[in-house]
This record gives sequence, C-alpha cells and structure tokens, in this order.
Amino acid sequence: MSERENLELAACELFVPLLNQLRSTTYAIAKHQDRPDFVIKDDSTESEIGVEVSHLFYDRKEAKMRLGRGEPKKPHGVMNSNTMIAELNHLLQKKASDALEYSFDGQLFLLIRVASVIYDKGDFEMYIEDIVVPCKPFVEIWLLAYAENPVRKAWALLKLL
Repeated sequence: MSERENLELAACELFVPLLNQLRSTTYAIAKHQDRPDFVIKDDSTESEIGVEVSHLFYDRKEAKMRLGRGEPKKPHGVMNSNTMIAELNHLLQKKASDALEYSFDGQLFLLIRVASVIYDKGDFEMYIEDIVVPCKPFVEIWLLAYAENPVRKAWALLKLL
C-alpha cells in the first residue's frame, strides 16, 4: 500500500466506529478500492456506502512537515482560521467535482480528516457558517477531527452535510 492509501485506511478505520456509535449501526470496511476509496457495509441490513477519503492540511508546507518531508526545526509561521476554512472550501469543491465522474451507484459519503495539529472540531464548529458545502454528489460529508474532552484529545465527527 502507498502512503496515501495507508492514510486513507487509517482515517476510514477511525470513521466507521464513530459512525456506528452515532447511528447504532454495524458498518465495517468491505473493500478498499479507488473512486470511491472504500465501500463500507452493514451486514445486518446489507446497506453499502461508498466513502471517499481526503486529508486537510493548512497548506503544502504543513503537509510536508506532517509527512516528514519538511524541515522539522524550521517553524511554520502564523496560521489563521480564515486560511484553513478557505483550504477546506477548496478541498470540498475539488472532491465534489472529482466525484461526479465516479461510477459508483450507491450512496456516497465524503470523509475529511483534519491532519493539522492546531485545529480541532471546535474551530470548525465556530466557523461553520463560512464552510461552503457542495450540494452534490455526496449524500453526507463528515469532518474527522480531534475534540477536546476533560481527560484527553479524542477523535470526533462533525457532519457538514
């Protein structure tokens, strides 16, 4: 598996149990493919959902640093929420445009894992009005991000569509 595929798999493996917890379902990853990246299936209902996975970084410099390709001792610089939301909006539009070409017949979800270390679920909730969610082809769009709790950081979902 490539690095990208491993990152996508890790995100989907975090997503499925959280989705099951929210919905009282029993989805599991049925297959890893391309376009969409995964098909998850609920064995009790035979329901299948295509899941396209992407990762959100603040910018290319942060992505390189997080993936071990940047200069680790050189600070990134100031990061602001407006730029992060603009990057999310750009990613949402790109993924929606790409997904129009998929030949998947079932429901299609988009999962975006927030890979930036300084942004958590609360940051996106605070700017929810500024997030431009495409109306198709995704049935649901989920943001997977850390959420603060009293004990530790834990992964949480924020539904955008």
